[in-house]
Amino acid sequence: MMQKNKQIQKDWKEIEFLDCLEREASNKKIKLKGKEFLENGKYPIIDQGEGFIAGYTDAEGTIRIYSNRARLRIGSYDKRILKQIHTWLTKQRIKNSYRLETPADFVHLNGDFYRVDIMDRYALYTTLQHLTHLLRHERRKSDANEAFMNVTTRLRLTI
Repeated sequence: MMQKNKQIQKDWKEIEFLDCLEREASNKKIKLKGKEFLENGKYPIIDQGEGFIAGYTDAEGTIRIYSNRARLRIGSYDKRILKQIHTWLTKQRIKNSYRLETPADFVHLNGDFYRVDIMDRYALYTTLQHLTHLLRHERRKSDANEAFMNVTTRLRLTI
């Protein structure tokens, strides 16, 4: 609340800061470009990248354990979206790889097939910590929890 020694105009009312905010981006589909975000400022911008990546992982991803090592893989024919995911993960300092997995002419696909992989145990630990609670599909949640246990064991952490 405002300090008592400050006066407010008579037609203003005093309310909590969070009550002043609107959810513009989600209600009206207004989107700020990443380059418009300031690194520092008085008020934080909440990045919605986690929710987007969780949703895309639910739809197009796999979280599995291969040879006793967890891996998160997202594959798609949509190069642009996977490049955005790769860029966002990299900005979050999450080690990942982005590559053309299968060219269209290799096996007569509808188009080139791209893949983003997260295999590094530290990167997986961070990613799974942030994304698991946002996943919607029960199978994906179960796979994420199993992968998280694998990673914590490999990091020798207790939870």
